[in-house]
Amino acid sequence: MALDFLAGCVGGAAGVLVGHPFDTVKVRLQVQNVEKPLYRGTFHCFQSIIKQETAFGLYKGIGSPMMGLTFINALVFGVQGNTLRALGKDTPLNQFLAGSAAGAIQCVICCPMELAKTRMQLQGTGT
Repeated sequence: MALDFLAGCVGGAAGVLVGHPFDTVKVRLQVQNVEKPLYRGTFHCFQSIIKQETAFGLYKGIGSPMMGLTFINALVFGVQGNTLRALGKDTPLNQFLAGSAAGAIQCVICCPMELAKTRMQLQGTGT
């Protein structure tokens, strides 16, 4: 049981460290002015952020998802593992039910965290 939670923590933290710069670029590209875009594309956006804000600019707003996703992944892994053990036999239906229970728990936490992360990523962009 504790191993499920630990695996979720490690997996969540690793996912955030690798994926957050790409998410920051995605958000910047999505919110730029259509008539007067700041970035010509993904690579230009990466370059601009690094040039203007250093590489740390790619990690703006990482605190919320690091805390949140580490916790969420631990919770999801734990709920899924415990639900599967409670259901007994490892069948496709039980996997589905365990995954559904984990997903339902995850939804309650993710929306507010995603809002906070996006607002942090947009700080200083004038949007």
